[in-house]
Amino acid sequence: MVLVTLGLLGTVVFSGAELPGKVSFSVVEASPPRVGYYVSVIDANRMWVGLTHTLNRGQSWTSRIPPDKLAHFLDSPLEYSVTRFFDDQRGVLSSSGAVWSTVDSGKTWKKILSGHLQGIEKAAGGTWWLAAGNDAEVSYYRSRDAGATWTGCGMDQKAVGGTMGSASFVDSMHGWTVYAKYNERGLPIKEGIAVTEDGGCHWRPIWWVPMESVHLLRQVLFVDPQVGWLLADGSLAGC
Repeated sequence: MVLVTLGLLGTVVFSGAELPGKVSFSVVEASPPRVGYYVSVIDANRMWVGLTHTLNRGQSWTSRIPPDKLAHFLDSPLEYSVTRFFDDQRGVLSSSGAVWSTVDSGKTWKKILSGHLQGIEKAAGGTWWLAAGNDAEVSYYRSRDAGATWTGCGMDQKAVGGTMGSASFVDSMHGWTVYAKYNERGLPIKEGIAVTEDGGCHWRPIWWVPMESVHLLRQVLFVDPQVGWLLADGSLAGC
């Protein structure tokens, strides 16, 4: 079962293969107008779209508001903040220079980290990885309880290099991330791929794009330790 959101009004499209070789689509409407673009699928019936969630495959939706200190975001589309939910109750939201956590389905929020959420990914064995940072540095955290608590385990100075957000893990320890060196304004000036062998606490660059680029690499996905995919804007000439 796949879920897709289209546009600011919150159109949600479900697709499911009911018969071999045939795919059916059904369209449901999430609660407009502030739905957001970040989707967390729990199972075939339960999912979050931004801060709006359903427990019955889109027949009804419940909307939550951000933390009190983020109330001004109610006047702006939620796609400008990052949301990620681990189940019905637990999730994180990032905006206004902080990462917030909820354990009651978004009714209340607690600030857990400073900085912007740059990436959050699930690894094997119930482990989650999170990167949060500012213009100068990015810190890495791991959770073993579906995001209820986070433990810091590493940090990169962006002038030397750090994750751009996208990461892909094949087990609890081994993964890859889109990596970059940054200038003094926190903008990427050189991009590539880095690997981790300790669950995302430390990253080692293994490949750089052979040309100057800004916001070229978008996402990396490995299906096993030998085979991976890289999503980029434009052409990676010279690769």
